[in-house]
Amino acid sequence: METKILNTESVREGLKVVGKSIPRVDGIEKATGELQYVADINLPGMLYGVILGSTQAHARIKRIDTSKAEQLPGVVAVITGKDIPDNKMCTNAGLLPGLEDKLPLEKEKVRFIGDDVAAVAAVDMETAEKALELIEVEYEPLEPILDPEAAMKNSALLVHEDHESNVSTELNYKFGDVDKAFAEADHIFEDVFKTSHVAPCCMETHGCVAKWEKNGRLSIWSTTQLASGLRRELSRVMGISFGDVTVHQTGVGGSFGAKMAMHSLEPIAAHLAKKTGRPVKLYLSRDEEFINSRTRHPSVIRIKTGIKDGKIIAREADAILDNGAYNSQGVTALYKSCTVLCAHYNVPNVRINGYLVYTNKPYGGAFRGFGNPQATFAIESQIDMIAKRLGMDPVEFRLKNAFKPNTETMNGWKISSCGFSECIEKAAEAIDWKNKRGKGKNRGVGLSACIHWGGGISVSSMSNLCSAIIEMNPTGQVYVTVGSHEIGEGANTVITQIVAEELGIPVSDIYMAPVNTDISPSFYFTGSATTFVAGSAAKAAAADLKNQILVAASTLMSVNPNELEIDNGIVRRPSDKVKPAPVSQIARYAYERLGTPLVGKGSFDQGPTEEDIHHGYGQASATYSFVANAVEVEVDPETCAVKVVKWVTTFDCGTVVNPVLAQGQAEGAMAQGLGFALTEGMVVNANGKVMNPSYTDYKVFRSQDMPETVITIPVETVDPRGPYGAKSLGEAVIIPAVAAIASAVEDATGIRVQELPITPEKLSAALDAKK
Repeated sequence: METKILNTESVREGLKVVGKSIPRVDGIEKATGELQYVADINLPGMLYGVILGSTQAHARIKRIDTSKAEQLPGVVAVITGKDIPDNKMCTNAGLLPGLEDKLPLEKEKVRFIGDDVAAVAAVDMETAEKALELIEVEYEPLEPILDPEAAMKNSALLVHEDHESNVSTELNYKFGDVDKAFAEADHIFEDVFKTSHVAPCCMETHGCVAKWEKNGRLSIWSTTQLASGLRRELSRVMGISFGDVTVHQTGVGGSFGAKMAMHSLEPIAAHLAKKTGRPVKLYLSRDEEFINSRTRHPSVIRIKTGIKDGKIIAREADAILDNGAYNSQGVTALYKSCTVLCAHYNVPNVRINGYLVYTNKPYGGAFRGFGNPQATFAIESQIDMIAKRLGMDPVEFRLKNAFKPNTETMNGWKISSCGFSECIEKAAEAIDWKNKRGKGKNRGVGLSACIHWGGGISVSSMSNLCSAIIEMNPTGQVYVTVGSHEIGEGANTVITQIVAEELGIPVSDIYMAPVNTDISPSFYFTGSATTFVAGSAAKAAAADLKNQILVAASTLMSVNPNELEIDNGIVRRPSDKVKPAPVSQIARYAYERLGTPLVGKGSFDQGPTEEDIHHGYGQASATYSFVANAVEVEVDPETCAVKVVKWVTTFDCGTVVNPVLAQGQAEGAMAQGLGFALTEGMVVNANGKVMNPSYTDYKVFRSQDMPETVITIPVETVDPRGPYGAKSLGEAVIIPAVAAIASAVEDATGIRVQELPITPEKLSAALDAKK
C-alpha cells in the first residue's frame, strides 16, 4: 500500500509544536507491553465472573434454577435478577422521560439472544464456565420481532409491554414551507436506502474488575471510553452515592463509541463482588462481544428531494433506526440522523420524521459517526442519482449546493470556518475525476462528502465540558490531569502538544496522568470532542500555569512578567540581555523560596446548546468539520467482487495538531468504511440468532485488503474557538466513505446498490436483472 499525506505540517505560522508529527507519547509503553489493560489487573483474592445469556430472542422467564451451579466446587456466588435492585440502565436516561428499559440481569422477560439472565463468580474461568452449563432456565417462547417496519404496525407483538407500541421514540422536525417548495420544484425524486447491522470489532472486548473497599466504596477498573459517565450511571444503577464510586480507566484496546455507554457487565461485576466480598473480573468473549456489544443501528431511510434550477429546494425524509432490544444511546443516534437530514447541504425547506423501533435483536449504541453515517449514505447516494437523472456532474451539483463559511442552516447550525467546497475540489482532483468518471468497463470513480460536529454535539441543554489541572513540580516537569481518555486515537499526544505549545516547554517534560475519577476532572461529551473540548481546557490550564511561572520568574529576575516569554523551556526577556533562566530553576525557586506551588487550572464549557431534541432547531455544536472521500474501484466481471484500488480523503479539521495522527485517523476510518460498504453486517436468522459472531464469518478488512494507493489531504481552516484553530476529526473521516464506494461501483457497472453491504451476490443479481 502506497500512502501519501500532502501538507505534512500545519500551515499556521509561529507554531513550534502544534502542527508537527511528533511520535505518540504512549508509543513506548504500548510497544513494550508496559501499559496495563483490564486483562492485566490481578488483585489479591480475585474471582472470575461469567454471564449466562438467553438462548431465546423473545421469551418470558418462567423459572431459573441455580442450585446445581452453586454446589459446584470452586463456585463462590451465583446471582440472578431477583438478587439485585430493579434499577434499569440507559445512557440516555434523562434526555427524554422513561428511556430506562434494561435491567443488568433480566427477571421476567428476555428480548434478544444473549440477553443477560444470570452470573457466576468462581475461583477460575474454567469453573465459572462449567457452572453456567448447570444453570437451568425455563422459557415461554414468544414470536421474535425482527423487522423494524413490521414492528411499527399496531398488530405487532410488543417487545416492551409497558410501552404502547414498538416505537421507542419519534422525532418530527419541520423548517420552511416544504409543501410549497415541492409544488414549485422542477423535479422531485424519491428513493430508499438501507444500512446494515455493523459491529465495532474493537481489538479488546468489554471488560472490568470490581472491588468493594473496606470503607464501603466501589472501585472499578474498566475498558470504558468515558469514566465520568460510567461513574454517574453505575452509581445510579447500584443505588449508591456518586462519590462512592471510583472509576480507574485502564488502557483501552479500541472503542469507536461502543464503550461509551455503561455495559451490564459493570453492575453485574459489582453485585458479584459485593456478594462474595472479593474482587471480580469480567471479560466478554469475542462471540459475546459481537452479540452483546453496542452496534451501529441498522436503518431504512426514505428520502424525497425537490430540485429547482439545479438547486435543492426541499427535502422530506422518514428515517427508521432499528433500536434492537433496548434503548442505550439509540435516542441520540436517531436525533443525530434527523438533524443531519435537516442540515446537510443548503436546503431551505425540510421535513424529517424519525422513528427508533424496538426489535428482538442485539441493541445499538454509539459507533463512530453515531447516526450520521446512515443519514449521509442516504443523502449522498441520492445526490449522485439526482445528478445522473438531471445530466449534471455530481461534483458540480454538490458544489452548487455546498455549505459556505459564516452561514446558518435551516435548523440553526451556525457554520463558521468551512472548507467543505475545497475538500470536494481537492478530492476530485486527486482521484482524477474529470478524466476517469464515466469511462465504465468495470472500473469507476466515486465521491462523497459530509458535515459533522467538530466540537462534540450537545442535546437538549446538556453541554460538552471538560476541566484540566496542570502541575509543574520543583524540577520543571509537568503533569497534566484532564478528564479526556486515551482510547487509541492519540488523544494524549494531541493534548501534550497543545500544552507544550502554550507553555513553551519540550514535549519530553510533559506527562499525562491516568484517568481516575477521584482525581481527574470531569469530561462529558457526545461525538468527536477531545481535540476541541479537552484540548481547549488543557490550553486554558497551561495558560494559567504559564502566567504563574512568569510571575515567579519576574521576582527572581527583577523584571516585569509581561516582558518575559518561555521558549523551549527557557524563560527570557527578548528585548535585552537579562540572563535567561531554565523553567526548572524558576519552578524550584517558586516552591522553595516563595512557597508557591505551580498549579494551573482551566476549563472549557461549550455552553448549553440551543438545540432542542423535540424541535431540532439550534446550534448543535460549537463548530463543524468537513470531509470528502474519493475512491477508484475495480469490479471483477466474473465474480462481481469489488476492489478499491485508490482512496483519497480530504478533511477540514481546522489546524491539524499532528498530521501523522490525523492520517492514522483517516486510514483507520478507511478500513472501517470499506467493511461497512462491502462486507460487514451481522446476519440474524428467523429465530433472532446472530449467525456470524466471529471473524471467521464476519469479514473485516485487514492490512492486505487496503487500496494500493491512499492519499490524505488536510484542508486547513482556522476555527475561532478551537485550540490554535483546531477542530475534531476522529468520527468525521468515516462518514462519507460508504456513499463514495457505492458511487464508484455504479460508475464501473451501471448498478446503484441502495442496501448495504454491496456484496458480489447483490451486484450479480442486479446485473442479471438488467440483461
